[in-house]
Amino acid sequence: MAFQTGLLLPGAIGVIGLGNMGSAITRALRRNGVVPAVLDCAAHPLPGSLVGLGLPSARSPAALAEQCGLVLTCLPSSKEVQEVTSGPDGLLSVARAGLIHIDHTSGEPAVARALHDVYQARHGAFVDAAMLRTPAAVEEGRLVLLLGGERATLDAIDDILSLYSERRLHVGPVGAGHTLKLIASFVGLGAATLIAESYALMSAANLDVRFLHEAITGSGADSGTFQAISAALLNGSVPGANTRKLSLGNARRSVAALCDLALQLDTAAPMATSAAASLARSCVEFGEAAEISSLASLSIQRP
Repeated sequence: MAFQTGLLLPGAIGVIGLGNMGSAITRALRRNGVVPAVLDCAAHPLPGSLVGLGLPSARSPAALAEQCGLVLTCLPSSKEVQEVTSGPDGLLSVARAGLIHIDHTSGEPAVARALHDVYQARHGAFVDAAMLRTPAAVEEGRLVLLLGGERATLDAIDDILSLYSERRLHVGPVGAGHTLKLIASFVGLGAATLIAESYALMSAANLDVRFLHEAITGSGADSGTFQAISAALLNGSVPGANTRKLSLGNARRSVAALCDLALQLDTAAPMATSAAASLARSCVEFGEAAEISSLASLSIQRP
């Protein structure tokens, strides 16, 4: 993995991962008077929205951890979290007493628990802090965080988390935050696959798909997900309030991770298994980069 390089200046907080959510968190911290050191997991310049903010940058995770007592990771998956924590330049190579690692990645509970054990052995701390809502919610301080960790650690970091979140739910021990995120995400993603299939059935039956929208709107089955997918199909756009920007690839990975969790828990999850298979087929047909909001229109257009 290549890292952005630069001169690291002293700072109390470090952010690793400068995608949409990581950049939004960084801007929120800076806006509230915190100047975090930053590190991206790719050899490219700072995102345009962060240029000019006077952010010190690090040459490696280890260099970041040497200067920061609190490190936030906001990465694509647990694989990248493991990469920035392990190895000769990883966070754990310089982990010390008092270092706190907050993971905002939509990650795997088992990985979170394993990292917690390593940090604890070195008298540091690891917290999984899965996120609900969008980058816009971060900017507005309306993020919802699902927290797994020890109460004393969560109390110590609450002031920082409150700079970009309005609700922080302590779900349980480390791993519980990631677990709830997988389950909560499935509520929307499972609904998305069902809604797309319903519109495809309307089309196959030679019925005007607008009638399904009219039938569901205002009923008990109505939802933000239904309206977003309907808007993408019927109007070619998604209202800002109901935007579902998640890619099919990320949706597939999220539901597949939930299926893996169900196996670990030795519990049946037939609807998750079906949704995972449906999303996998959609990724093959339409590409992983397609957005979940476009699933209905893509399904109707399928040969």
